[in-house]
Amino acid sequence: MGVPRPASLVAVLVLGGLGLLTLSHRGEAKLRIVKPSVAPPFAAGDDAANIALRRSVDRVLLRWVARRSGTLRALDLRVKFSAPGYGGGSSGILRATTHPVRPDGRPRISTVLAQQELVPAESASGGSIALPMRLGVEEGQEFATIIQNAAPDPHDDYFSANFLFARRGLVGANARNERRTEARDARYGLDPRELVGFSRDGGASWSLPGGPYGPNGGRAFIPTYVQEFSSGVAEGQVYYWGRPVSGTVTMIYQSRSRPWTITRIGASSTGGSGRVVLTIDDVARATATLSGTGFVSAKIDPVVVPPGSTVELTTTSGAGGLLLRQLFADAAWARLAHLGTGSRWYLEQGPETAVPLYPLPFFASVSR
Repeated sequence: MGVPRPASLVAVLVLGGLGLLTLSHRGEAKLRIVKPSVAPPFAAGDDAANIALRRSVDRVLLRWVARRSGTLRALDLRVKFSAPGYGGGSSGILRATTHPVRPDGRPRISTVLAQQELVPAESASGGSIALPMRLGVEEGQEFATIIQNAAPDPHDDYFSANFLFARRGLVGANARNERRTEARDARYGLDPRELVGFSRDGGASWSLPGGPYGPNGGRAFIPTYVQEFSSGVAEGQVYYWGRPVSGTVTMIYQSRSRPWTITRIGASSTGGSGRVVLTIDDVARATATLSGTGFVSAKIDPVVVPPGSTVELTTTSGAGGLLLRQLFADAAWARLAHLGTGSRWYLEQGPETAVPLYPLPFFASVSR
């Protein structure tokens, strides 16, 4: 049966984490059953990394996907301009344009959905710049925001775009120009299509993903942003730097709205080996030993988490355990995204931070 809708819109609904209801270009509804993903619910990375915009032809692209439906009030990005090599002079002029995305992943430059022009030194708050959008979006809808330095002398008056960085390079769906929403190897708490891209010729050609330096042709930058909705909700990939952590670490996850079945325990590690204990409402329910580098996981007997319950994952990090990194958002984003003991997940030893230790699969809907 046909469903009336704008010709350019394709709707994607997640049904309990088990199926996708899609509307074809003719408006025909089709249901496909898919297996739950074991993708981590949030990103893991090593450091903050900056892309300095000191040439008029350089462009940074953030391809992002709306996290919910509604009016997007602002898109928050990270910039740096107050240290040599990261910024200079007046800090330049940040010009941002947001576009739809072509089927091949490039921005549709001819259509501008939002545009901003501002001076970072006058507009940033704690290293964050809020780009006013006032844009109606549908959950799962894809956009491309392009950043350039429009200063007359960009070499002297400049700023840097700031992202979380993977020293060994990205892996999985976000390490390629993925066009499928259902790709099952996303590894950074992102939609598989999200990425950071770069152009050296004013947008005539793009590295998607890519950057001006780093492994694998610059495929090492992890999208870092917050989406602010007019409803007051703020969501995104908020972590932008990390450092090694040692000792006992406990990640806490909140199950709020519906039952949830955990079948694996996972982590993003730089090495080592450790035993992870999973508890539900202070009762130990499963253990797993994880070892290796990168994203690692182990099966456990399925554990059902009732609505309203608290899941804890505890292990030793550092010497004698997994080598984990503690992840940080800046203070402005921590407030904006309400990080802390009331958020979907948090580190017991530092509630506004996290370590990449995951109960899997994790569906965002269980914690809303």
